Amino acid sequence: MKRTVRIFIASSSENLDVAHTLSDKLGRSRRKTFRIVPASWDQGTFKLSETYIESLEKEMDKADFAILVLTPNDVTRIRDEEVETPRDNVLFELGLFMGRLHRERCFMLYEHDDKPKLPTDLLGVGAATYQKSDLVGLEKALAPACKEILNRVSEILEEKKLSQFVSQIEGGWWERIETKAGIELSSFKIFPNDKYKSLSMQGDHFDGKGVLIGSWKSVVVAIQEGQRKLFYQWEGEHPPNKDGDALRVQGFGTLEFDHAKGRPEKGKGGFMDVDPNAISTAQWKTVHIKRATKSHIRTMTKGRLADKKVLVSQVLDDW
Repeated sequence: MKRTVRIFIASSSENLDVAHTLSDKLGRSRRKTFRIVPASWDQGTFKLSETYIESLEKEMDKADFAILVLTPNDVTRIRDEEVETPRDNVLFELGLFMGRLHRERCFMLYEHDDKPKLPTDLLGVGAATYQKSDLVGLEKALAPACKEILNRVSEILEEKKLSQFVSQIEGGWWERIETKAGIELSSFKIFPNDKYKSLSMQGDHFDGKGVLIGSWKSVVVAIQEGQRKLFYQWEGEHPPNKDGDALRVQGFGTLEFDHAKGRPEKGKGGFMDVDPNAISTAQWKTVHIKRATKSHIRTMTKGRLADKKVLVSQVLDDW
């Protein structure tokens, strides 16, 4: 069942036709299940015996997004110059909803050829626009703006789902690796990468006896949130040899987390080392993962090498 997305639309009384046409058009969208709420007495937004601000506060608690129709309904004198400005209560509602929902969930809408004078704090904030014409009806004129708003709503909702998935899988993990030489273990962590709105991975690789044989980190991670999968490119290096040279390695991998509700505790996947000079020698290694306990994370992060060695052997024995 699709989740209902609630969009609050505010306008001056002179522009209720724009608000209602916008409401009808968004409500007919097949992308999401929308509940559109134009702010007006006839739509029941404002209740008898309630103050105006009280009704708005209740609506803010329920709304996911807000659209503010800004039209030059008033004339204001600013520094000895008369300019056309939006109705003050609509600007107040814009600030109110920005404060509650955050700016990215509040969309300004105005006519392209009749832009009102806006407060300087709003200059540079992208707005949706429409083009009025005697030859084009209001619904058709609003179509491009509706599409733009729908696209942005979809993007924000997908970003939220992605952020929720990242928060569920971040933390410390164990990775049991099946190789021709035997079973090996990697201790790694998953953490958000805000710069790319994704995540990063970093870990240490041990042989079956708990000896450190390499360290690695992700270069780029692609997330399939709906399938609870990660695809990643990684790079790493083995400890220096007797000549002091560290062998650098790279490759690709994938992880799929269990589909239990809430925070996953285990998963599976695989990876391969890729030598650019010998692609044909690349071999796929199957892995299984499980979440590390807080004490395990503390040991692998701050513990001595001897303690890490003991813990790696214990985790492999108990797997």
